[in-house]
Amino acid sequence: MLNLTSDVFIFIYTNQGMFVVPAFDVQLSGKRSVNADEFLGCPFGDFYKQFLTCFIGDHKIAPAGTNLQNLVDFARDIHVDTVLAIEARVEQRAVL
Repeated sequence: MLNLTSDVFIFIYTNQGMFVVPAFDVQLSGKRSVNADEFLGCPFGDFYKQFLTCFIGDHKIAPAGTNLQNLVDFARDIHVDTVLAIEARVEQRAVL
């Protein structure tokens, strides 16, 4: 996948929650396994917040993710008749 794009991510499941690490960082390390403590990743919820607002991905459409009116305006500007708005909330639970 890294041959196609640098925006490839590895999802790491731990007892403390799920974390997301750029695959490019793992490739650069030369390691054949991933330990969440060895890579600078971000919590799952933070990753998807950035992803859905296009801080990760296509920056040209990022303003459309900030509120519904921006999405409607963006759709009109690119001549799209129908759009789908998805909002997600991830609540972090403290691990004891």
